[in-house]
Amino acid sequence: MLKDAFFKIILLLIAISLLMALSSCRTKIKIAVFLVEPALVCSGSGRSVLVERERLIRGSARAELYLKAVNCLRPGRRPFADDLTTAFRKEFKINNITENEGTAIVDFSSRNLSGDELTEKLLISQIVSTLLKSFDEIQAVAFTVDGEPADTLMGCADISGNFTSPII
Repeated sequence: MLKDAFFKIILLLIAISLLMALSSCRTKIKIAVFLVEPALVCSGSGRSVLVERERLIRGSARAELYLKAVNCLRPGRRPFADDLTTAFRKEFKINNITENEGTAIVDFSSRNLSGDELTEKLLISQIVSTLLKSFDEIQAVAFTVDGEPADTLMGCADISGNFTSPII
């Protein structure tokens, strides 16, 4: 009887310790998300078509935070404020985002990855701007498809090198 009570107390203490550890390790950070101003895309005004907005995200690891930041670009249940939009479509899937010596590597799934030149350039620019502005350790962004180096995401823009600024 005493042995069972002792065992239950130990299990309870382990569960409480794990809960405290998991809840305290989650980081809450403010990020910059870059959305598209549709009125400026075709205006030729010379102004940037990307508009910066702040968001709060939580995560326990840097790779998780990178992915959550980029996922803020996805269209969701609620529309973006100020009639802003995104080039990120629901059917696009990011397998993962890793960091290597200051370069974030965004790996897309090739499934349903298609679009015109403008969509591709806007998508790349949104991701590059969001990661560079939101994370001090990120100095460049590279793209892969299905874990392999690729020349392009959708057939138009060259992604063979690293990006240190948006392309649009």
